Amino acid sequence: MTQTAEARLAINGSWERRPLAMGHGMRRHFLVWTVLGWQAAVAAPLRTVQLQIAGHSLMAEVASAPDELSRGLSGRAGLAADHGMVFILPDQALRCVWMKGTLIPLTAAFVSPHGRIAAFARNMAPMTLDFHCGPRTARYVIEVNPGWFSRHGIAPGTPVQGLP
Repeated sequence: MTQTAEARLAINGSWERRPLAMGHGMRRHFLVWTVLGWQAAVAAPLRTVQLQIAGHSLMAEVASAPDELSRGLSGRAGLAADHGMVFILPDQALRCVWMKGTLIPLTAAFVSPHGRIAAFARNMAPMTLDFHCGPRTARYVIEVNPGWFSRHGIAPGTPVQGLP
């Protein structure tokens, strides 16, 4: 017996629905592959670095590979205090971030290639598609819980030490 299911395939950054015809055995293998593949993608730990910003420590996961950059902090239920993520971008350019698939509010700092904070995108709402862009070129973006930079008196121009 064959059943038809729909799969969502990512094609050029957008999702497209495609029908899948599966027999009984194929359904089981598809389900196992899907679950194991998803767990491997979610469970793979990222390396971490300890950043120093205005005398305050921030433990940051490092996102540098294309899949890590696109996944970011999406799907996370929370972010521990004094933890965040640093995105190492392939080149210096004007940068924008969005909150697609991100379940928690965040604040982002756009950091110059010289390691100084150029600007912030503060209190970004979860699960939105709005673009939050820095006004100057950046090589790094650091995402943290809302209020982290403000609580520590961190402003544009502050140097970030420990960037990979």
